[in-house]
Amino acid sequence: MVESTSNSKTKLTQVQLDKSVHDRNGFDCGSEELNKFLQQQAAAMDKRGLAKTQVLVDEQNPSEILAFMTLKNSEVVFAPGTKVPGRSNPPNNTAPALLLARMGVAQQHQGKTLGKHLITSVILQVAECYRHPAIPPFIGIVVDPKDGADGFYQKFGFVEFEAPDGQTRLFLPLETCLQFAQAAGY
Repeated sequence: MVESTSNSKTKLTQVQLDKSVHDRNGFDCGSEELNKFLQQQAAAMDKRGLAKTQVLVDEQNPSEILAFMTLKNSEVVFAPGTKVPGRSNPPNNTAPALLLARMGVAQQHQGKTLGKHLITSVILQVAECYRHPAIPPFIGIVVDPKDGADGFYQKFGFVEFEAPDGQTRLFLPLETCLQFAQAAGY
């Protein structure tokens, strides 16, 4: 839980999406694709164990979704010959990773560092997962940035890599997550 940078002392909390509590239909981030995902697919994917969607809410108004992110397990495939940042190349250029599949901030809350809050949170969660002995290892966080969001992610240390299909994606190595967590006192 953190306090936002707004004038009021809003207490933010990040929780799992609960369709019985959170107003998914009232959320609008300006992207019809992201809005529809949150409204129509996120809860079902969570229920089936395919992904986890976390929402950022104000403790005083927990039904209003200020921002959300969806995480899922993934297998990242690097183009042959690509140097995997932070480690030696995995066998067959394929390795398990955490995919930041979706992220959106409600239009009226954009520019208030809520996206930064979510990215910071996922980095710290990754570091915590790495330290847990029962969770299988993965090599970091992968994101396929949309609409020119590359720069936002690169501020956190995400680096570009080329996938076999020629697409450029972004990757944050596990080692960077661990360094971030250590610097933050986690």
